[in-house]
Amino acid sequence: MPPFFWMVTGAGCMYWSKATGDYLRSRFPLARFGPLALFLAAAGLASSAPAHPWRWVLATAQALPLVLQFRLWDDIADCGHDRVVHPGRILCHVRDMKPFLVLAAALFVFNGLLLAWPQDHGIRPAAYLALCACLLVWYRLRPPALRAGLLNTHLVLLKYPVIAWLISAPVAGHDLPLLWSCLFSVYLIFVVFDIFDDDGLRHLPGAVSGLAASLGLLVCVWVLLALQSGPHAGPLPWLVWCGIAVATLALGLAGLWRRRQRTAFRGGGGFFIVGLLAYVAVALEKSL
Repeated sequence: MPPFFWMVTGAGCMYWSKATGDYLRSRFPLARFGPLALFLAAAGLASSAPAHPWRWVLATAQALPLVLQFRLWDDIADCGHDRVVHPGRILCHVRDMKPFLVLAAALFVFNGLLLAWPQDHGIRPAAYLALCACLLVWYRLRPPALRAGLLNTHLVLLKYPVIAWLISAPVAGHDLPLLWSCLFSVYLIFVVFDIFDDDGLRHLPGAVSGLAASLGLLVCVWVLLALQSGPHAGPLPWLVWCGIAVATLALGLAGLWRRRQRTAFRGGGGFFIVGLLAYVAVALEKSL
């Protein structure tokens, strides 16, 4: 075989490796997405019977490639729009999309194989395939005008509570009302964060009313979780739940005030901390 074949192949492998490495560093830093994976794992496991710490570690590790897969899929689908709105993103100026398409396909297969582990009679692999199919259809068929709209945000963010459910404990071990409440709060937190974090979304018509509704629903979910988990270790758990509700309202009002002043709000990550605290509180109550 000609020597130049190995030179070309080596150069291609180096480019693919560098391209995917640059993408992971810029769009999937572990310092940010590791805690996010823990947040999703906590939401999925909080309502189940007391689990060993290794189960939380395993669920967090399983959440990471799922979040990476769907983040990459979003970036590939939004590449044309991002060239105008976010030209600094790495996929907007790469010379070859093949490494990212291969990575997206590999993650799809890898996550599918992980979820195919025998449990729940195949419910989770089927749900995973349905989620992937729905997202691909939406990416393909959505009108260009909707890509930067609230409707697209609300639909695409549905993947996060599904991820939390995919990595949760087997169905038989769940308190289902608690589980659905946790998953709904995951969705609301992502909606609130995304609107606060995105300048374009934050100033769209209907953004303020949507934020107010989401924040109100989130506080209602915290109250429901507190009642469902039934704190019974004295006044401290109730004080924790009051703090969770107050923190949610304080963060929301601060974000709305910043929007009114037309300044950026960078406290959206606080909603994930509050949510993680809520899921840990539920898990602790389940263990008592």
